[in-house]
Amino acid sequence: MSVIKEMLMIKGKPVTVFTLEDLKDHLEPEIWDYIQSQVKVLEEKIAELQEEIEVREHNARVEKERYGQ
Repeated sequence: MSVIKEMLMIKGKPVTVFTLEDLKDHLEPEIWDYIQSQVKVLEEKIAELQEEIEVREHNARVEKERYGQ
């Protein structure tokens, strides 16, 4: 069973696209666990950054309302 989802051309070179779930059955369990742990770390970091963006956007709106700029 092929794990290839799609072939794309990026800058004139072929690029294979697939999802992690597609690879799951083709990887050693330790490698899959490591990938999953790193995905979790990235998801947590993204959530932190999204929260920071929301706080900054809120602060910018409040400042704009307060000072009318």
